[in-house]
Amino acid sequence: MTVSLVLVFLLAGALFTGNQEVEASESFGLIADLMMLEDQSLYGFDETVERFREEIDAAGWGILNYHDMQEVKAGHAYDVMNVKVFDLCSAEYSYNILRLDDERIVSPMMPCRISIYEKSDGNTYIARMNSPLVARFFGGEINETMQIAAAETEEVVEKLITGERIPGSSAFEFFGGLGYTRFADSALDNSFGFYLGSKVNLTRTIGLSAEYQRYSPSTHSLNGLVFTGSFDLVQTDNDNPVSLSALLGSGYYFGSVDNYDFDSGFGAKIGAEINVEIQDQLDFVGNVNYRNLDLDADNGESYDLSGFEFKTGLTYTF
Repeated sequence: MTVSLVLVFLLAGALFTGNQEVEASESFGLIADLMMLEDQSLYGFDETVERFREEIDAAGWGILNYHDMQEVKAGHAYDVMNVKVFDLCSAEYSYNILRLDDERIVSPMMPCRISIYEKSDGNTYIARMNSPLVARFFGGEINETMQIAAAETEEVVEKLITGERIPGSSAFEFFGGLGYTRFADSALDNSFGFYLGSKVNLTRTIGLSAEYQRYSPSTHSLNGLVFTGSFDLVQTDNDNPVSLSALLGSGYYFGSVDNYDFDSGFGAKIGAEINVEIQDQLDFVGNVNYRNLDLDADNGESYDLSGFEFKTGLTYTF
């Protein structure tokens, strides 16, 4: 409910400040950016349409109808560039909404629509309603169903689009850099170290990574093989794209203290990460996370190796 109210006030502000601080065209731009999604296709118009049909069919969705707006307007002596609007339907998801009396009110928004069109720059674009945002206004079954449906159609669109790269959006990444960690146990010195790893992005917002990290002050060392899941909270698409992600992971740790080996064991971590594009295929990455870890050593002592980690480095995308 809070999210919906915030969005309502944002939209209202954009609409009613047209005569004060911003021009009407700027208000329209703000609302369009919030309510609609647009991405440039990797292919030409005809190939985008063909591939889109194939991917939608493979995803288990149906195309109820499509509207060739260029052809329609030509019949009325108007000339426009290629525009095709597709009506998409999933029998399961549409049933979830249409079977309920109160939810049926959103039927004017059905079926889902995706538009493929050309612009004067010679490129082909794909546009659709920002369903995840709109769905939050309704809540309940409508929100749940629209979120799932939007995720599936976005996977189809993802296979066709290009344009500005969202940091962290490639299929595979390699990363590395320097870190600094603190230890809760006062007997252990805080330390600088390094890390190396790779990441596979399952969707535009969800990724899995594996990394090796090592911290080695003079009297002890800590090594970790850490596996982390990431979820993008914010993504921007501008001259210097940025993504902000939440992190949750688990690691297998080992090392030594005063020439005694730690008994290897598992720990957990939670944190946040920011990616900023430096140039094509290269990002700056920085993150902070909290590590929860206790290990026993061969000297019979138990050590609290929990603490914050601060890391910075580079990510190369393939």
